[in-house]
Amino acid sequence: MNLRKKIDNLPKKDWQAIQLQKSTKAMVRAGTMSIGVDPKPVRNKALEKVWKSLQEGPGVGYSDPNRWTSKADVRPSSFPFCPREYVMVRLGLKMPDDFTVQSNHYTEIGKALHYVVQNAFARANLWGLWLCARPSCPDRLAARPISTTPSLYPEGERCPACNAYEFEYEELTIYDPKIGLRGHVDGVLLYDDHATILEIKTMGDQKLKELKKVKKEVIAQMLLAMSPWYGYWHQASTYATKVQQRYRSLPPIKAVEFFLQSRDDPKNFMVISVPTPQDHEWYGDIRSRIVMAQEALEYAVIPRGFGDDELALDSLGTCVWCKVKEACLKPEKYIDFKYDALHDDELHTELVTIQKKEKQKWAELFKET
Repeated sequence: MNLRKKIDNLPKKDWQAIQLQKSTKAMVRAGTMSIGVDPKPVRNKALEKVWKSLQEGPGVGYSDPNRWTSKADVRPSSFPFCPREYVMVRLGLKMPDDFTVQSNHYTEIGKALHYVVQNAFARANLWGLWLCARPSCPDRLAARPISTTPSLYPEGERCPACNAYEFEYEELTIYDPKIGLRGHVDGVLLYDDHATILEIKTMGDQKLKELKKVKKEVIAQMLLAMSPWYGYWHQASTYATKVQQRYRSLPPIKAVEFFLQSRDDPKNFMVISVPTPQDHEWYGDIRSRIVMAQEALEYAVIPRGFGDDELALDSLGTCVWCKVKEACLKPEKYIDFKYDALHDDELHTELVTIQKKEKQKWAELFKET
């Protein structure tokens, strides 16, 4: 039996050992590796145990309630907006910090994938602002875009500060000064006669594979029902309205493109296109609830939220993962306030009236602008 056949007949682990031995000898002969003391690697289970406890442990403290005193803290990424949570936190309710090792792990992966997807679409039809890609560029360090006017990728142009050719996408910022809303849009895709909002979401590989099997009618129900997707739709429709309002030169924004990307496999992705309401009533409703909550806060009144009882808090997707769930139905144990609309129908009706008036006022203002 020759050597080739002998090797083929070896168990896999023995074959790998022979390959490693041959490779090591070759490196020694080439002078790229020296033979010293056998390192004898040992698995450090003690350090693994420490890391595991850090991953599974709680956050690193509590957020300071004083930082909620400003109105400039409403972000679409935190939608769906719950008036009850908004007021309780600003009346002094302590919120657990978001940070854990696990959450930070997925957050940073999400940031990296946003960067990859955005700069890939840059060569297609992504519309927005552009930063110099050269790390040492003074304009890059100051986060100054090459132009204050959004555009498609500036092919062939040079950075005015360092003469470089390459650019990176800079997300558009949207504002609503009255309610202190501020957010960053993942992207705007420009077509001949319309535009769409690009909303990038990352998820586990298996979860995305399962979602691909769901019918589009069911996905539409997920967007409208009290599920986590309900917040995604509120977030994206807010971007659509505010971008359309700020950039009048854009053609009509007709849809939101939910670009779903696996965190594990670049080839596993899915795009769900959802038409936007042309009358922008979704944002009008969200905005009116924010205004109502801010007025309630001025009088230390806690408005009603999404869930009114234990059953709702345990079943509604908007409530299951809420950070203030424990205090929602019994806020008196945690904060001082004057009235709770959860137990006062007349007060609740007054707050609903404020909300309706604000929604109508904004609808008229939007038509004028």
